[in-house]
Amino acid sequence: MNNDTFKKAKMFNNKASRKKSKANKVIDIIKIMKGNKIADIGSGGGYFTIRFAKLVGDEGHIYAIDTNSEFLKYIKLQADKNDLKNITTIQADDDKPKLPKEKLDYIFLRNVYHHIPNRLKYLQILGEGLGKDGKIIIIEHNGSGYLNFNKLFGHYIKPEIIKNEMKKVGYIIDEEHYFITQQSFTIFKIR
Repeated sequence: MNNDTFKKAKMFNNKASRKKSKANKVIDIIKIMKGNKIADIGSGGGYFTIRFAKLVGDEGHIYAIDTNSEFLKYIKLQADKNDLKNITTIQADDDKPKLPKEKLDYIFLRNVYHHIPNRLKYLQILGEGLGKDGKIIIIEHNGSGYLNFNKLFGHYIKPEIIKNEMKKVGYIIDEEHYFITQQSFTIFKIR
């Protein structure tokens, strides 16, 4: 793994663990249980992948899905360091998440929605990977705030657009939360 990727993965994990990201509260709201199967799409440095893997235990499984093979190598190293055997890494294409064959309890997307091309098709593929009561969790920069990096470079999607796109492909809002500054946090289920 190259040093730049290692630094970038660590940076992503540091950002995810910052106080303003409210990771503990996010995880509490999701209510992850032993045995859950979760896809962490756009897993980056694997901060949530590792946290989820510890919560689901040996009975559960986490799929770290990313388009960057170097990030996935970093996640494997972190899984080994934490003696976690319930993580599988999957290198996805930009337009195909390459979900596992087993049905998932949760599909988690944090700060990745704005990167997805042809989102309606992508969202349909995600729905095919969900189990009967499965949910899709989307946390995304919302473009609020005065001249921040995400706003300047288009790294955000307005919550209304996310909700409208999800509705078009058959999802309804299960929960919506407003405690993360400059991000939307919505949990969807299939209608």
